[in-house]
Amino acid sequence: MYWTNFYNPRNPLSDIGRIQRDLHRLFNEYYPETQRAFPAVNIWTKDDSAVVTAELPGFTKKDVKLSVVDQDVIIEGEPVSEKRNEKEHYHRRERSRSMFKRSIHLPFPIDASKVDARLNNGVLVMSLPRAEEDKPKKIEIQA
Repeated sequence: MYWTNFYNPRNPLSDIGRIQRDLHRLFNEYYPETQRAFPAVNIWTKDDSAVVTAELPGFTKKDVKLSVVDQDVIIEGEPVSEKRNEKEHYHRRERSRSMFKRSIHLPFPIDASKVDARLNNGVLVMSLPRAEEDKPKKIEIQA
């Protein structure tokens, strides 16, 4: 039957994936702010903490500022620009060296006094403990 065979070249439904890819490419070309945020992050949570890793190639700990406000972690950076001789000119420049600011909202408040952050080989790893007052409390039932 015509509708059950999605590989049929005459089937208009077989073109949906291609149309979606074309639209995505079109919006990324004309609206670059829809592209991925910088820095790329991974976030995972446990009952009593969260861990955030961020890719920051070429940044040193002097280039990056971290702050915690309730449930938000803010990563800011302003790298030192590359030094070039006045006779040197870019042939191609694809790596951005501009400042950035990224806010990450977590599912619970963070105890800012116990945050551990380390930057090694271009990867920022933050251990973010959950605020004590927000942790679930065990209630004992009286008989």
